[in-house]
Amino acid sequence: MRVAMAGARVVLDRSTSQPGPFAKVPNGSDIMSPGNRANPFRTGPDGLFGWNVFPGFYRITASRRGCEAGPGRRDARSRVLAVPPAALGLKLVLRCPHLHRYAIHTTLSVRHGAGRLVLTARVKAPHGRAPTGIVTFFAGRRLLAPAQFDRNGVATIVVAITGRRALSARYSGDGYDAPSNGKS
Repeated sequence: MRVAMAGARVVLDRSTSQPGPFAKVPNGSDIMSPGNRANPFRTGPDGLFGWNVFPGFYRITASRRGCEAGPGRRDARSRVLAVPPAALGLKLVLRCPHLHRYAIHTTLSVRHGAGRLVLTARVKAPHGRAPTGIVTFFAGRRLLAPAQFDRNGVATIVVAITGRRALSARYSGDGYDAPSNGKS
């Protein structure tokens, strides 16, 4: 199962030609946009990373303690990326055999009123840990909305729904927390 990995170290390298040589873009460099000049970058709970950069050739490397990209390879490395165009949807895969994932409990409560439903999902992690990530709400198989939950593990949406369908909230999990479902 592939899940988002929080806390991975992601490094941006640059070259002026496709074959290289590549060098790490210095932290704070104006090659990157003012909105994100961090290099290396640490992924958040969603596992996302990214930079807006000047044209050139780039390579991205990801690593995390206790993880590997394959036998004898500690880092996952992208192919050479020619910018422009923007390189979107890039996935770097790390295998973390010793990573312990916590069991998560998701509950869903539903309040009816004035032609709408208020859906509240509560995500609880063990040992007082604060869960991180996103809950996705469904009516039957129909996606209603994703929602990020607060530091107390609560996410709420308000929807207008006609007809009777089974309602559910799904926490997809991340590198630390296992997926779970709550149903009404």
